[in-house]
Amino acid sequence: MYNTKFQVKYYNIEKELLSNINLVEEYQYQYSPQDVLDICNKLYRDELLSVFELEFFEDDKMNEMIKNVYNTLMINIEFKKIIDEILQFSFKDFFLDKMEDFPLNLKKEREDTIKKQIILTTLFSQHLFYITHKCICQQLEVGTIDNELLLELKTHSIDIFTNQFV
Repeated sequence: MYNTKFQVKYYNIEKELLSNINLVEEYQYQYSPQDVLDICNKLYRDELLSVFELEFFEDDKMNEMIKNVYNTLMINIEFKKIIDEILQFSFKDFFLDKMEDFPLNLKKEREDTIKKQIILTTLFSQHLFYITHKCICQQLEVGTIDNELLLELKTHSIDIFTNQFV
């Protein structure tokens, strides 16, 4: 089950706290940037559990729920195009040389599976979850995702993958 009513706030809180760090008056406790990042990391984890209605991380349960949500998102043609573009644009034969024991036809199939798993995991990472959650909510509640939101997801996703694998 996925809680579409839950408001994900970690990203906005982090942005606000980081922008106000130097504006805190001297007599108040001032958080360091690292304090803010640590607090918001914990908040992200709590919010991720909350949307999946879990009390603690259970890898198998979480992975299964994420796959179900991902499959629901992949019904959306525009979302699927973004995933396909990330696959084509971001990885570029990243794994082929590391899978020497596989026959060529299985290499490609296995490589695509691994790439999709990386993309799937990244969509639920702290860097993208605040956008991914909005996409999931729209897809589950109204059966479509706003084009501007898809563009935001695409832009941030490609940024992450190009910086990570270049």
